[in-house]
Amino acid sequence: MLLQSSENFALPQTLLHVEMHDDTRTALRRLYHYEPMPEERTLIDLKSSYPKAKTAAVLLLLFEKQGVLRVVLTTRSKTLRTHPGQTALPGGKSEPMDQDSVSTALREAYEECGLDPSSSSLHLISQLPPFLSQWKLLVTPVVVFIDNAACVDDLKPGVGEVDRIFSHPLEAVLDPSLVLTLNEPLSEKGSEDWPYVEELY
Repeated sequence: MLLQSSENFALPQTLLHVEMHDDTRTALRRLYHYEPMPEERTLIDLKSSYPKAKTAAVLLLLFEKQGVLRVVLTTRSKTLRTHPGQTALPGGKSEPMDQDSVSTALREAYEECGLDPSSSSLHLISQLPPFLSQWKLLVTPVVVFIDNAACVDDLKPGVGEVDRIFSHPLEAVLDPSLVLTLNEPLSEKGSEDWPYVEELY
């Protein structure tokens, strides 16, 4: 596996050859140099002693398209017991064979989306501070940039795991109010992929 540890990457070296919009490069550098807040450090310290069976990871798979930094999202299978039909990042619980959170995120992305974890187009940017889910899982977000947007088109939904794979501007994920101005909803309200009552989710 190409990306096994957060210690095996350096943003300036791995991405020097990649052409990208200045805004994209700035965003990636900010993610790379992110400094946890004091309350986030508490969860980082907790991670080393937290039961592995209660840990998980999600993949923020970023890529640039037409100068816009986008993130890969999925619509969870409607046959799943938990959160059926909801929009989600690829990811899931840690397994005994996973070396770390990066391994978990990439394995889950392979199972859910067919993402090749050994692809030379993948660049590990960072692991963000973990957070506690409503199920008391300690979830670590893993940020990866893919320098070949065409690879995203090759992703295939895993049967029984994912119904749909799509992307959305990262900016709009961070600020949902932008969804209305960008005229690019996560899914069409009222469609089979919109199980919500709210206008924004």
